[in-house]
Amino acid sequence: MRKLLSAGFLRLRKNRMFYILLLSMFGLGLFLVLGKYSDMVNYGAEGFLDDFLFLYGICSCLCSAIFCSMFTGSEFSSGTIRNKLIVGHLRRDAYISGLILSIVAALLSAIAFLLPYCAFGIFLFQPPRASAAELAAFALLSLFTITASVSLYHMITVLTGKKSTAAILCLLLFIGMFLFSSYLFNRLNAPEFITEYALSANGSVKESAPTPNPRYLTGAAKAVHQFLFESLPSGQCLQLMMEHVERPALLLASSSCITVITTVAGILGFEKKDLK
Repeated sequence: MRKLLSAGFLRLRKNRMFYILLLSMFGLGLFLVLGKYSDMVNYGAEGFLDDFLFLYGICSCLCSAIFCSMFTGSEFSSGTIRNKLIVGHLRRDAYISGLILSIVAALLSAIAFLLPYCAFGIFLFQPPRASAAELAAFALLSLFTITASVSLYHMITVLTGKKSTAAILCLLLFIGMFLFSSYLFNRLNAPEFITEYALSANGSVKESAPTPNPRYLTGAAKAVHQFLFESLPSGQCLQLMMEHVERPALLLASSSCITVITTVAGILGFEKKDLK
């Protein structure tokens, strides 16, 4: 395992895609902090340090979808993974070492985002609205969420075995999960009653009596939507970005379960995979 990790980190330091992702995250953090400051100066908007602080969760998940498929997938296309097994490394060790490398890369991309954002934001913005304990809790939760996402994308890449196919699947999964989480969020926040407004001929606005909203969730349907929203990594990223996590224990448990299940499934599938 040590030799695999050592060789993997050496390869990571020479990987061009890795540095492109780091620079992209760094540039995004810098763009957001300067854009927010521009709004403060030009429009008098309020700016707090934690306004976009946890946006790195979503961005790191996107980076991991790209990185896992390209970095790990290239080992299959180049025959590197087959050479590792020929010299005597276990498939389990090869899988886990690749997973560790992908997790480290995702966490480094988060740091690349936070460096410019915090370095400039501390001086340009007001102190964060959340307390230090809450910020620390959100940061810890984000580590579990990012790890779960990386585990999922790494499993897909290894079991697929083709870089191009894995890249398409990982990106489609990333987009699909976030669209689904956005749908769940909108359903959960639908109002119980709807009020319609109409503009009369004389220019006055008439307000109708509130009517029940057919899309308002109650009972078991609401519980299922809430559970899915809090369990999916994409929904967890949205919660962290909004700094509103109602059940952190569920987030930790679901992220841990996703990580364990995908890792075990990936190892078992890789053990049976025929490497040509």
